[in-house]
Amino acid sequence: MFKVLVSALLLTILLFNKPVYSEDTEQTPVTKKLEAVKVQIEFDNGSSHGSGFYIGKNQFVTASHVVKRFLDNANSKMFIVSGDWKEPAKLLVYDQLDDLAIITVENDHELMKYDIKCEKPTEGTGINIQGFPDIQDLTTQRGMIIALSDRFGMWKNVFIETTNLGPGVSGGPVTDNQNNILGIVVGVAKTNWG
Repeated sequence: MFKVLVSALLLTILLFNKPVYSEDTEQTPVTKKLEAVKVQIEFDNGSSHGSGFYIGKNQFVTASHVVKRFLDNANSKMFIVSGDWKEPAKLLVYDQLDDLAIITVENDHELMKYDIKCEKPTEGTGINIQGFPDIQDLTTQRGMIIALSDRFGMWKNVFIETTNLGPGVSGGPVTDNQNNILGIVVGVAKTNWG
């Protein structure tokens, strides 16, 4: 007899094959916190949201399916929300194939940017995932990578991990224990367990 269980397995696109290098070569004291941001879409009859993270130059990464509602509704507006500020955002890059989007805001909010680790993680790597599940405030979940795959459905270079995530966390950062980006939350798998 099989039970259908919505597993706490997360599929994450690895960004190791798309290196991003910091322009800053000097070390600066850490006074700001690394935190995910909320990507909020507002339209005529409601709103939706996902998560994202800052990569520098007023730019944020999220999953493309988070901003799809923005593209599908002519009267919609997109915002980046973090702490006590909310600012209109513009879409720069929309890559449906890799489920990635880059959005930007006009003002510099002096956020700390995440560094992207340009190597493939291994099974057993400890991870942290930040995001805004459902109507909750920012959450951080800790887990570890339990499996790697070169392909799963539409996603390339995915890993499966042990946290319990839900809607609203898509687009959020997956970091190692040194806060280097390993990937981005893109989906939750449904699994049969016996």
